Amino acid sequence: DESESIPKLHQVGADRVVNPYEIGGYRMASLATQPNVADFIDVVVHDGTFEATLREFRLPEGCAFEGKTIDDLSIRGSTGAVVLTVRDQQDRFHTDDLDRRPFTAGDVIIAIGSDGSLDKLAELVSC
Repeated sequence: DESESIPKLHQVGADRVVNPYEIGGYRMASLATQPNVADFIDVVVHDGTFEATLREFRLPEGCAFEGKTIDDLSIRGSTGAVVLTVRDQQDRFHTDDLDRRPFTAGDVIIAIGSDGSLDKLAELVSC
């Protein structure tokens, strides 16, 4: 039974376990309730022809971003990339407080933009 094997895989050290039935269920629900959002995500994530892509950036210790906000850094103005969310070390996603929340080491920035704009953001994050 697959539901019994997931905890076992975590016990032996797996960080993540992929459950195709769960993924399929989420996908079907998304297509039924928000088909345009689901299509957009598919195009951005899986279709290499779209002009924008999603990328994630982990902030290292001692990065100049620490203690500063998106507004302080003018990320969109200086790179062209749009920060969609930040995942903190407690695995919480921050969206509503992005403009006010200071970055901390270990935060993961999830941004969308052209390859060029995301490359600029990567340079800034590499500190």
